[in-house]
Amino acid sequence: TLEDSVTTAPWSHSFYGHVMTDDSRKTDVKKIPDILKYSSNIGTMKVIDRCYVQPGNAEAFLKKLQSMGIADDHQVIPRVAKSKLSSFAQIKEWKGTALWMAIGYGISVTPMNMVAFYNAIANGGCMMRPRLVAAIERDGRTVEKFDTKVAVEHIAGAKAIRDMKQCLVGVVNEENGTGARARSEHFLVAGKTGTNSDQKGVFFAGMTGYYSSALWVGHDNYKALSSKSTGSGAAAPLWQAYMAKIHKGLPDRNILDGNGSDYGLVKVKTCAVSGQLATDACEHDAMGYGTVTDWWTKGTEPTVYCQMHTSQEVCVESGEPAGPYCTYKDIRGVISIPVGHPLYRFIGTRYEDVLTEYLGTTVSVGGDFCSLHSSPAYEDIDWNTSESDTGWYAEDVQTQAQDTTLAQDARMLIDVAYAQMAGMDPATDQYGAVYLAADSL
Repeated sequence: TLEDSVTTAPWSHSFYGHVMTDDSRKTDVKKIPDILKYSSNIGTMKVIDRCYVQPGNAEAFLKKLQSMGIADDHQVIPRVAKSKLSSFAQIKEWKGTALWMAIGYGISVTPMNMVAFYNAIANGGCMMRPRLVAAIERDGRTVEKFDTKVAVEHIAGAKAIRDMKQCLVGVVNEENGTGARARSEHFLVAGKTGTNSDQKGVFFAGMTGYYSSALWVGHDNYKALSSKSTGSGAAAPLWQAYMAKIHKGLPDRNILDGNGSDYGLVKVKTCAVSGQLATDACEHDAMGYGTVTDWWTKGTEPTVYCQMHTSQEVCVESGEPAGPYCTYKDIRGVISIPVGHPLYRFIGTRYEDVLTEYLGTTVSVGGDFCSLHSSPAYEDIDWNTSESDTGWYAEDVQTQAQDTTLAQDARMLIDVAYAQMAGMDPATDQYGAVYLAADSL
C-alpha cells in the first residue's frame, strides 16, 4: 500500500555487490509516495528487492514490465529506435539486474513508449496504441479514418492505477517534489522527472485531466549534457510551457475523477502494523502507529481483525506496560507477536532489541513493565527509614542517569557518522569502517 515504507539512510546501499547512492536525503524513512516525490533510487530499488528479488522472483519483474507494454513496438514511426529492456539471461546471470532496471539502468524507453505508458495510467490502466493521424480528409470528406486501438487492456489493477495517479500528483504539487516546475496555477498536473545514465538525457512525462505528454531533452548523438542538467530543472519547465498553451481557455479537470467505488474498489480501515482489519486497540496504539484507511480491490480486502493488538494499561510517559510506580496511566493498544507470525522466530535472538524498538516491549507476549519508572519517585520515598534501606535507591538512580547519558552520546555519534558518510566514497575502506562503527553503536 501507499503506507509501506523503506529506510534510505545513510543514502548509500550495497545491492548484491554493487553500491547505489541517493541524492534524495529529505527523510531517512520514505513511504511509497515519498520515494516517487523525491525520486529516490535506493527507495525504488529496496521496494523491488523486497517484492521480487528477495523472494526469488527477479524474472517476474521483467515479465511484469513486458506485460505492461512499456517496450512494445507500436510501429507508429518506421525505422526509428525501439525501446529495449534487459533480458532474462541477464537477470539469471545477476539477479541485481532487476533492481537497476527499476531505476532505468540498462534499458531504453522511447518518448513514444513513455507517453503511451503514462496515458495508460491517465486512462484507468488501458493502454491505447499511439497514432499520429486520426483521419485524412479531402474537400470536407473523410478519405480514411484511423480508429483508436487497444494495445494492453489493463497494465495494472484499478487500485494500483489510482494509487499511482495520487503519487504522481504529489510529485508535482507537494512541497519539495522533483516535478514542482511542471506545476500550473490553471490546471492540475501529475508526472515524474527522470535522468538518463551518464547525463545523456533528461525527461519529464506527465498528464492533466485532458492530455498526456512526454518530453526528452538530449543530443541526437547522445553526447552527455551538463552535469547540472536534471529532469526537474530542464525538462519539467519546458513541458509546463507548451502544455500551458495547449490548455489555454480550458477549464481545469481533475485527474482523479470520481471516487474509489467507481473503480470497483472498497474503502477499508486496517491496522498500520498487521495490515488486518483495525480494532479499537489499533486505533489507540501506544507506539503511535494507528490505522490506515485506504481503497482495496473488491475481494482482496482483509477480512480478519488484527491479531497483534490488545488493550492494556500503559504508562503515558514511556508507552510501556504500566508498573506499580507509574503515575500517569491509560488504556492503549499494545503489540505482541503471535506464534506463527514471520517475526516470531526473531524473539529471543539478537534481533529482539530491534523488535522492541519499533513495536514495543510487549512483542514477546508479555514483556517487561515500564523501564522509565522501575522504582519509587524521589518524592515518594520515606526518608525516615535508615540509610541502609535507601542506599539501593540512590545507587539505582545514579545508574539510570549514567545509562541515559550513554544513550544520548551514542545517538550523537551515530548522527556524526552518517554525516561523514554522506560525503565519502562508499567504495573506500574508510567508509566501511565508519559504517561498521555506526552499526555497532
